[in-house]
Amino acid sequence: MVLFQPSPELVRAHIAHAIHHLLAHPPTQGKNALARLKSDLMQPSFPTDQKAVNEFMEMRYFNQAKTALLDNFVTVLLKVLIRASEPDLVGHEEAVLRCLVAFAIAQPNIFKRGWSSSSLGSPTYRMIGS
Repeated sequence: MVLFQPSPELVRAHIAHAIHHLLAHPPTQGKNALARLKSDLMQPSFPTDQKAVNEFMEMRYFNQAKTALLDNFVTVLLKVLIRASEPDLVGHEEAVLRCLVAFAIAQPNIFKRGWSSSSLGSPTYRMIGS
């Protein structure tokens, strides 16, 4: 028993609409996602409680992003703290630090990989931190 059998023209129209509205647009990864995170960090409404930051990052970034993007997030956030690489985020270091803590809790392997690949993983920084 067939409940629905679309005509070939209806199938073609559906495929055309899917391509036009969904598949023609690239996923929000890379620079766009980093710009979105940067924008979120600069908002006065960004959570100040670590638990709220953890939930925010989980819902907005961790559940949707690929591993490579999460690796890039950790690298960029570490550079913001160490080198002040993003002038717009100067003054928002606490929010950046809370994001890194959220990474360390929710994505420990990604955080460790980012930490060890940065200059912070060097023996000099480990000695200073001891």
